[in-house]
Amino acid sequence: MVLSALLPLTKRGLKIIWAVRTGNETDRPIEELKNIVRNKNESFLGISFRGKKDMCLLARDRNISGYEAVSNLCNLYKEKCQYYKNLERTNVEIPKEPLLFSQVLKIAEESKICPYFLQLRILEEVDLVSMSYNYILSPIGWVIRRYVPFRKSILVVDEAHNMQTAVMNVNSDSISILSVRRAIKEASTMMSFPSDLTDSLNSLVKIMREMRNRIMEDDIYDPEALMRQVGLNRESLQLLVKFGEKIARRKAEQGKSPRSYLSHIGKFFLAVLDSKGIDGIFNLATREGENLKLELVDMRCAEVLRYVWEEFRSVIFMSGTLSPISAFSEVAGVDSCDSFEMRSFVDRRKVKTVLLKGVSTRGEQLSTIMRDRYLASIKAFLSIMNGNVAIFTSSYRTQGCILGELAEIAAKLGFILFSEREGMSGHEAREILESMKKAAYRGDKVVLVAPMGGRFSEGIDLPGKELIGAYIMGIPFDRLTKRTQLYIGYYTRVYGARKGRYYAYIVPAMRKVSQAIGRVIRSEEDYGTFILGDERFLKPIYNRLLPDYIRETGEAVSWKNLGGYLEMSRESR
Repeated sequence: MVLSALLPLTKRGLKIIWAVRTGNETDRPIEELKNIVRNKNESFLGISFRGKKDMCLLARDRNISGYEAVSNLCNLYKEKCQYYKNLERTNVEIPKEPLLFSQVLKIAEESKICPYFLQLRILEEVDLVSMSYNYILSPIGWVIRRYVPFRKSILVVDEAHNMQTAVMNVNSDSISILSVRRAIKEASTMMSFPSDLTDSLNSLVKIMREMRNRIMEDDIYDPEALMRQVGLNRESLQLLVKFGEKIARRKAEQGKSPRSYLSHIGKFFLAVLDSKGIDGIFNLATREGENLKLELVDMRCAEVLRYVWEEFRSVIFMSGTLSPISAFSEVAGVDSCDSFEMRSFVDRRKVKTVLLKGVSTRGEQLSTIMRDRYLASIKAFLSIMNGNVAIFTSSYRTQGCILGELAEIAAKLGFILFSEREGMSGHEAREILESMKKAAYRGDKVVLVAPMGGRFSEGIDLPGKELIGAYIMGIPFDRLTKRTQLYIGYYTRVYGARKGRYYAYIVPAMRKVSQAIGRVIRSEEDYGTFILGDERFLKPIYNRLLPDYIRETGEAVSWKNLGGYLEMSRESR
């Protein structure tokens, strides 16, 4: 709808920039444009833009991966790169049609030219370009501006509820004990590397180990005191960056991945020094098992984004979970806007929603009594379901409390169980989704167990019988670690006590709930059964943030009576 409404404006010389959360999602708008062109016999052009990491043939030839390494390789070898030189002297005929990045890549491969810079040439002619948020939120956007002037462009921010997290990720950075050790190893390969700098890095490792042993999870630290203690200052940090650049060049010449830990450490501490005194930017030490990370965490959102939106002709934000829009606009730095909120298309007659009383994931630990209540109510839910379902948990921690017993329950009821684990690769996740789809069409039943905010609770499509119900186990509030406390404290200073906690803590958690619920019903034909397993969902402050079809169909039932209630509901249908 939005794309169709905007396309006529391109006839007036405007361009459309469609921003998505990840590179993998950039093809969706172009696929829609292909449909419009095909069905309406129009001649609009578009491209899904990808970065050097995905579009560098030289990096692929050398088996080099990672954004930093590929970017360094391009910067060092562009003028020598055969693919880049071929592009300069080859006149490639580009099809006058919307192109996915994979199609551009194929054209470049066949002609042995640089796919990345071929994209840039195509950009000058397109009506629509889709790209990841990074090109809008970070300095790398200058690449796009040269070919698609922002002032003459309409920006569409898809899944805009992700803005808070996205801008934090772009502007934050970290180093770890492991990365400092690797930097020391790099330094040992350079005869000219100053011994006092090596001593400083060794001292840094020692102090980070001591910090790791003192910290349970995370805590603030004084970076300037740390740098004084190990003998680092702005001059020595610039020297680390300089030596790191030499290391990267040498690695490139040797055919290795041209990245440098020395350079990263220097740039990290320089950024720390430059951000001193800025409210909303914090220095955190975070323990991860036997490792320790020093983090520069930028929690600002409105202050950063306000200047981003001003660069465009106009901006459209869209998402299924932007409510309350007033909260989103304030946090996202949108000073004035026209808003439109549509009632969901879901047929309420095809939805069964239960708000469970007597269960909650409130607190640091799930008690034995509460765990048993959850398992009993999940068993009642699974007993009535004859197809694929999901159990979306409040965290990996609560998921771990029930997973063992749940596997036994699922097996006895004839379900195949899949679960998301921390660090799961994209390939593993895709395999699970494919297995769920196949199971649905051959008559098997799958139960997927995954945390809200994880890989499976947002951005996936399981229409029809591929997913027919969801049990929401708790509310996925961030644990009240030092990081979370700083975040709430900062938002409280900016927006006041009442709004601060609401914007920083409650709204993001409830958006995760709504996203998880949204995996079930993907069209007007779909049915869905929802169990909201936390009595806090009955409270107005949380209930009003649920999707409208959940609020309008929800019935409060005790966890003890869930089985009988569901059985009675099934018989009455």
